Amino acid sequence: MSDTIAPLILDFLEWIAARPRPYSEVMEVWRTSCPRLTVWEDANERGYIARRHVEGRE
Repeated sequence: MSDTIAPLILDFLEWIAARPRPYSEVMEVWRTSCPRLTVWEDANERGYIARRHVEGRE
């Protein structure tokens, strides 16, 4: 993990671990179009996050 992205991924994991969050909120806050700051994509690619559907929720 690059020195630039590692602290951001840790921030992301702390933020997402605080409580369950809908996918739309995660994307609104953490998705970026900057190819150098791929926090969501890198965390997802490394298996640090899991998506699941809960009936009645987004």
